[in-house]
Amino acid sequence: MWSRRAALAGLMSVAATPASAAVLRGGDRFEAALRYARDRGGAGLLIQRHGVILAEDTGEETTATALRPMGETTRILAPLLAAAMVQDNLVELDDLVASSIEGWASDPRKTSVTIRMLLNQTSGVGMGVRGQDISHAVDAARAELAADPSTLFLDDPAPLHVFAEIAQRKIVAAGRDADLSAYLSRRLFDPLRASILLSQDQGGIPILSTGGRGSLADWAKLAELIRRGGIQRGRALVSATVLRDAQIGSFLQPRFGLGLWLAARPRAAGEGGLDLADRNSLVPPDSFGLGGQDGCRIYVVPAASVVVARAANRGVDQNTWSDAALLTAILAQI
Repeated sequence: MWSRRAALAGLMSVAATPASAAVLRGGDRFEAALRYARDRGGAGLLIQRHGVILAEDTGEETTATALRPMGETTRILAPLLAAAMVQDNLVELDDLVASSIEGWASDPRKTSVTIRMLLNQTSGVGMGVRGQDISHAVDAARAELAADPSTLFLDDPAPLHVFAEIAQRKIVAAGRDADLSAYLSRRLFDPLRASILLSQDQGGIPILSTGGRGSLADWAKLAELIRRGGIQRGRALVSATVLRDAQIGSFLQPRFGLGLWLAARPRAAGEGGLDLADRNSLVPPDSFGLGGQDGCRIYVVPAASVVVARAANRGVDQNTWSDAALLTAILAQI
């Protein structure tokens, strides 16, 4: 069980002056966290516990419902989509990609790649092969591997393009939904009452790696569903087993699950990802999140029942930004 401890003294000092008038609620209690996020390129911050919003800073937006570009945190849809499709018996995580994408079965390097490998970035699919122009799902499905499967962790959008192509084919073949966009709306967005807009590739397939737009509250709803193990209004909306698997790292990268960065210490400097495992922080070891250099973030702290969503107007500066520091400022007030 997570318990409160003393917060980082240096971080708490940022609360010397009041936060912007754009703070809708919780400005006194979470002053340090709100200011830390805003002073480092933040465009909005939402903090909730047990699904209840405790604090929110709208940044330059005048309403809390404004649609915000959330960059790489769009990837939260990948494990949720997988969990929905497993629940609907459309796929299993260890299904071979070759069973869905023609041409893969005849390629010795591709025959062993599974959906799980696509999601945990160990498939070898990547944009690192010279001359490849991977801009949408069909391109990715036809691409050469950048590495042999299960030999290298590649944090790359291409595997999510392949997964989206598989999802599109499985959903259309099942005959209930017109396409992946309709499926996402019916299975995730509508039940959660979340207004999420996704970019589409040249073939009209939603892009799962970046480009999503929605209010901070709507992105938090997606994270809250993962925190609750797929339960929505007392019923299993998506597979709890897949969401548990999403929070387990691979041998190649213990800090990365099925699309989620985990609170494990890096094995070497410069590994990338979120810096959730700081020995001086309050962040519990079961925490996880999403985000990239664009500065947008989603955090989930199951031990404290906390979800955080952050929009940004500029990328993070590694010299001044710490995911663990922001979460410590929040958790100190829980």
